[in-house]
Amino acid sequence: MLILIGLEGLNIYSAFNIIERVYGIDLSGINYIFIYLFVSLINYLYIYRYRKETQRKYQNESKIRRHIGSL
Repeated sequence: MLILIGLEGLNIYSAFNIIERVYGIDLSGINYIFIYLFVSLINYLYIYRYRKETQRKYQNESKIRRHIGSL
């Protein structure tokens, strides 16, 4: 997960450099640490939701198996 967050941070940094080169907009005043934390928060929430969904899916499957087994 930390590797993914680091790669996303690098992607944001390179995107800002491309914007600065192409459009001439200086984005050096933006604090990259806050952007990095924001991206990591989104990533964490997405992974948490994905884990929750898969856990719910496996619980439902085990309920179905128990029901079929009781028949």
